[in-house]
Amino acid sequence: MGVSLNIRLQDCLAYMVIGGLPFYYFLREHIAVSINVYAGLLGLLFLTSLYQNLISNFNGIPRTYKFLALEVAIIMDLIFVFLYLGHLERSLALMFVTLYISKSLFSSLSHYRFVTAANIIVCSSFVAGVGVIFGIFEYALADTNLFTQKMGFDYPYSDGLGETTLINGFFASANGSAYSLGAGLAFIKFQNILKGIFRRALYLFFITALFITKAKFAFLIATTYLGFALLQRLPKNYLVIYLLILGASYLFLSHIMIAVPGTYDYPSLHFRERLLSVGSIDFILGNYGAFKLYALEAILLNNFMPMGLNTFVEIYSGRPHFMIGALIISGGIGSAILVLSYIYLILKYSWREIFTGLNKNQVYLTILFCFAVETINWNFTNSFYFWAIIMGLESINKYKDA
Repeated sequence: MGVSLNIRLQDCLAYMVIGGLPFYYFLREHIAVSINVYAGLLGLLFLTSLYQNLISNFNGIPRTYKFLALEVAIIMDLIFVFLYLGHLERSLALMFVTLYISKSLFSSLSHYRFVTAANIIVCSSFVAGVGVIFGIFEYALADTNLFTQKMGFDYPYSDGLGETTLINGFFASANGSAYSLGAGLAFIKFQNILKGIFRRALYLFFITALFITKAKFAFLIATTYLGFALLQRLPKNYLVIYLLILGASYLFLSHIMIAVPGTYDYPSLHFRERLLSVGSIDFILGNYGAFKLYALEAILLNNFMPMGLNTFVEIYSGRPHFMIGALIISGGIGSAILVLSYIYLILKYSWREIFTGLNKNQVYLTILFCFAVETINWNFTNSFYFWAIIMGLESINKYKDA
């Protein structure tokens, strides 16, 4: 009975903490106390997840102990970083809390638990989609910027002539809404809240909201899925080559801006340094590219030891925009190795799901690939959406639509 009650409490908290995550990002900008309320709910969810894992029967599965060993090592690393820097590195602490909660919710092979986890992500993405719709109405009818953001003349790949309006929704950026909606698309198939025509309508709603954000992540999802759909009947080598070219092109265009002289503001935030010109086309180092150089500089100057994310932000006026780089800056090379080892261990036991799911789970694997590529541009260590996609991988081919 105790386990059952704990699971119910865990699910209730997860719907509030993860399901309401987009709305929390909106509230925290306007109501300061919401940060403390959310932190309290997150802490309770962590404790219920910890309790659930402690009372679970390990069943003698060796890999369970491998994950446990890594989790203990991560805690020890947190203590080391705390002693080294003299303060608790908040990003690392949140990373561990998010990872541990996600493990408890999304890595279960139980059909009931996996469906519940899918429901939670889909609800969260639906809230994000509602925020995007609010943004469209605000853009069309109001002169406020609660759900939208005006970008300057230097915004990448705009017309270079006027301001660009991004639809952020409840999140602080359009990227945040795009990541949430992408995760929701991956889990729609596995939820049991909506069926039939309503499920198809949900797909349409998420896809529409995703492209309304105008985030580049949306175009990565579209082109990745196109590759899966067109190349599914060909040898897998063709798909691998396509994805490699797509990923490399996406990252290049994220870091190096290509523009015609006179159509962009130079020098500016998104156009840092003109690298070369080919005919009438300029190749300019962009914001993401500049922060990769800053991150590399900070890592080398500190000999791969923790610098602290706040210190980095103070020096370079921004975050690294790079998951591995952010881990090294926050916790040193040890933190990066431990987190990557955790992800490797999950993928090691789930590689069959990747290959056998190429035909029936194309949307899920599309989102998995896109999140993997986007780790070069973003730090997902505190993202429930990222960990849900990673943790749920082993369950997707075992799911049976009731």
